[in-house]
Amino acid sequence: MKALVASLLLPCISLFAQTTILPLGDSITAGGKTFTVYRQALVPVLTKRGFDVRFVGPNKDKTSAHAGYGGRNTAALLKMIDKIYEQHPADIVLLHSGHNNR
Repeated sequence: MKALVASLLLPCISLFAQTTILPLGDSITAGGKTFTVYRQALVPVLTKRGFDVRFVGPNKDKTSAHAGYGGRNTAALLKMIDKIYEQHPADIVLLHSGHNNR
């Protein structure tokens, strides 16, 4: 999974300027005490390859800033996305949604 995400992002990230990334989504973006999320694997890969990236969002944990909200479905995220992006604009938005839809 981390190789896939990194390979999709690398062409979009500049080696010369800082790139901001907004991870937005449900618990797979937010993380939890009992499971690892993609951000935990992605941050070291990007850093090791020498990319100047800054993760942005209203929430922060030991890995990075983010806009992850456990238990939220697509409809809830849709109501929040404009305000989050306005307050935390980014060059790249990583969106994970649909996991909690029923």
